[in-house]
Amino acid sequence: ADSKALNDKECIFVRYVLRNLAKVTMRRLNALCVHLSVAERSTVVSKAMVVFVNMLYHRVDMFIDRHPDQLMLCSLYLACSKMKLAPTVGFQKIKDAYLEVNESFYNTSTLNAIFYDIKMSDVSSSNGERGNIVTFYNKVFAPNVRPFWKSFMERSTTQ
Repeated sequence: ADSKALNDKECIFVRYVLRNLAKVTMRRLNALCVHLSVAERSTVVSKAMVVFVNMLYHRVDMFIDRHPDQLMLCSLYLACSKMKLAPTVGFQKIKDAYLEVNESFYNTSTLNAIFYDIKMSDVSSSNGERGNIVTFYNKVFAPNVRPFWKSFMERSTTQ
């Protein structure tokens, strides 16, 4: 009975952490979209959150050795590009807005790491390759999110 109680407590704790990470991410996405003056802000945020939360619950391996903001920024760029807001809201503008919004929260080395020091390989690989956020988006993020995004878009257009 003790191991079941411990397991239940662990599940409750993990759900609590994941729920709070999602809440923080949503607030941060909203702040970025306000700073970027994004049209249809609530739609952009909700689409980016669908991607982020899907990864959080179904592709947790994408978070290993990565800052959650790296995945949040890629989710935001994906939502903006699919809503045809890119290149108006491209990675450079997202990066600039992120730096302005977070300059008092993170130190310079953390901010640089978020954009320029991202693990490129997946969990099963021992390859230590690292790169910038655009390379990560193209090589790792987009290929891993594409199947989900396509099914999400098909479901949302048929509703």
